[in-house]
Amino acid sequence: MACYEHLKVYHDCYKLVLYFYQVSINFAKPYRYGLVSEIQNNLDRVLTLIILANNHYDKKKFLEKANLLLEITKVKVRLLYDLKIINKKRYGFISAQIVNLAQQMVKWQKWSQKGETRV
Repeated sequence: MACYEHLKVYHDCYKLVLYFYQVSINFAKPYRYGLVSEIQNNLDRVLTLIILANNHYDKKKFLEKANLLLEITKVKVRLLYDLKIINKKRYGFISAQIVNLAQQMVKWQKWSQKGETRV
């Protein structure tokens, strides 16, 4: 089993998941059990996909799926902001973290593809 704790992308994603869970505790029930739950599930799945990508030779399929989930999550976080459930500061922070994760995964994917061409 490969070790994933050394990955910056794993740590950054974990911190975002933790932050979002902490922030969403006080949201109104209709949002918590709908939109917020979807965002939490997406972030959880991204974290799982990072671990799976680290454990497989073909990282591309896992990283592509994780990036797609991040794009969906970014839109849903925008909905939270537009519905005035989160303020501008939290929206900016969460969005910046999502963009950061996506950039790290794209770089990781490019790096892993370079390794495939050498083999």
